[in-house]
Amino acid sequence: MDLVAKIKMLCAEEKITIAELERKTGISNGQIRKWVAATPGIDKLQTIADHFKVSTDYLLGRTAFRKPTELFERWGASSNPDFESPFDFGGLLKKAREEQGVKQKEASEALGITESDVDDIEVGDIPLNEEWAEKYANFLGTTVDEIYVDNDMSAALDSIPPERLHHYQSLRMSEIEMVEADREFEKTNAEDAMKDYEDDDTIAAHHDGEVWTEEELAEIERFKEFVRDKRGKK
Repeated sequence: MDLVAKIKMLCAEEKITIAELERKTGISNGQIRKWVAATPGIDKLQTIADHFKVSTDYLLGRTAFRKPTELFERWGASSNPDFESPFDFGGLLKKAREEQGVKQKEASEALGITESDVDDIEVGDIPLNEEWAEKYANFLGTTVDEIYVDNDMSAALDSIPPERLHHYQSLRMSEIEMVEADREFEKTNAEDAMKDYEDDDTIAAHHDGEVWTEEELAEIERFKEFVRDKRGKK
């Protein structure tokens, strides 16, 4: 998409015409349409970018992200407490990509971003959170946790309490299986903790409107006791 087409798209989103945009920004009537053949000066380009709250690189098609922080904001904050180096992880993704012989162009096409974006991610110029890193890792047929383990980054394993780590080891789990199992355990634990803030006088209070047999209620109570017992042993 060229510059003028990009501006037309942004105008359509704002429900204004190019002529209205020119009046709003003080650009001469009919000048924007001439940018099909000639790139405007940086001052006029910046004026348009400021109006739409996007970057000039986005207008010029150098990045798929409207503003520098969109990569982080689009995917939300990291949910992984071990993901402490969002800027450094791009280098590990680059290493994995190159080991597989995947070109940056292939990554950009698969992820729906520009080659420049891929390069910025890999050198750490774009803030990268875990969710986006996972998307990139999945494209490479792996996961963030597997990349941690493959690169001898012990943070994920070090976060597992010794009791649970020994339990996982007794089950002959691999390192990545331990990390994934513990991540799921913590997720379940957090969800259960949230439920404790609700009215816990009766099990029916958690299932308003649903009919449960006495046997089903007893089974649910046993599960709750099991979770509480595991929490108490942490």
